[in-house]
Amino acid sequence: MKKTLVWGFEWESQIEAIKNIHHKGLIEVKGWVISPSQQSRVINGLDMINIRYLRLEKHNFSGKAHYLYDDVKTACLEKFIEMYSRNHFTESFDYIDFLQAFNLFYDYFATLLIERNIELILFSYLPHFGDDLILYTLAKKLGVTTVIYYQSHIPNRLYYMLDMDDYGRFETIPLRFDHPYISIEKKYEKEHFYMKKKRLDVPCTPRFLKEIRRIVFRRRNRIGFLNALKLQRDCIRYKKNLKKHSINHIDFNENFVYFPLHLQPELTTSALGGPYSDQLLAIEILHTLLPKDWKIVVKENPKQLQKYRGPLFFERLSRIKNVVLASPKVNTFELIKKCRFVATITGTAGWEAISGGKNVLIFGHAWYRTLPGVFEYHKDFSIHTLLEYKIDHNELEKRYNELIQKTAPGIIDRAYNVLLKDY
Repeated sequence: MKKTLVWGFEWESQIEAIKNIHHKGLIEVKGWVISPSQQSRVINGLDMINIRYLRLEKHNFSGKAHYLYDDVKTACLEKFIEMYSRNHFTESFDYIDFLQAFNLFYDYFATLLIERNIELILFSYLPHFGDDLILYTLAKKLGVTTVIYYQSHIPNRLYYMLDMDDYGRFETIPLRFDHPYISIEKKYEKEHFYMKKKRLDVPCTPRFLKEIRRIVFRRRNRIGFLNALKLQRDCIRYKKNLKKHSINHIDFNENFVYFPLHLQPELTTSALGGPYSDQLLAIEILHTLLPKDWKIVVKENPKQLQKYRGPLFFERLSRIKNVVLASPKVNTFELIKKCRFVATITGTAGWEAISGGKNVLIFGHAWYRTLPGVFEYHKDFSIHTLLEYKIDHNELEKRYNELIQKTAPGIIDRAYNVLLKDY
């Protein structure tokens, strides 16, 4: 019976499942980090919001696991800053503030893990908020087993893994689960429920009004109001830059690579993209790989707003020769159809490409990374190998179904309920 720390698992059914395996003696829940509204319903509950906002229990610095501090800091400080900066209350943080936060989290989690003799941590999602990343990294250094769950795009199937880096390969998964064989239609066009009814041009004003309501109802102070004004200003500036730099017409007769940008901040880049959550870094590398007369057609994510898209983003993008920023009005599937190949961090466009017969170059840990036609960037990567490769659709279908067997039946992300009829 492993002494266990639980992170998340907020639904009533999830809470009952965790409590059930605790009462059966399979695990011993020594702490459960969960939202305050659910804290009283769980075993040894810890307030997730208080932890995330650094409203930690008062105790003196413990110095627990300080011999691992340098290793953990080297492994995740930069990524922690990126992840933690998505929280609205860090708007005014500078580097030193983030460093102070890192150190507070480090001592808090080291104390928690060691004093409660934690042997196992269950994460209901891939760590991507910053505080959870420190906990995960420290646990790995201490030899604590971690089990991470993440929803699959396949209805009623979820991934689980023992290591974040194993996402997409799932080599740490010992079990196989039966699933009816799925045939894959050879075409690029796919429908994704999370993109339905999404406007091509997300306006700034509704976001601004939402922030104002948050200030009023949560009684946030004057700084909160100033941050809302800054968001509105930055959003308007972003819209102007996007319009200024993008074009409506793409010459499909030219050789080009299609690079669709991810929505940011998001788990798909912050947790799974590694250093290429800086998407411009991937585009810069791609530029060095291509023949000089080829273009890179970049298209913005239709749900993106100003975050991660300040003036320096457009300045840097404009300096990469042969890069074209396509207007949001340019059809995505036409770009996939006419390009030489698709390049992405972990995006769905990569799956759309290979299922239609076109190769993809990925820079992060995509769920489809082991399938035919997928090439992972590394320093010795050769563009010629990718261009010469032909996807065998039957082999793709076979490997896809083998991958599904590594997913367990169930739903871990509430948004995916819609994929299961009569849920």
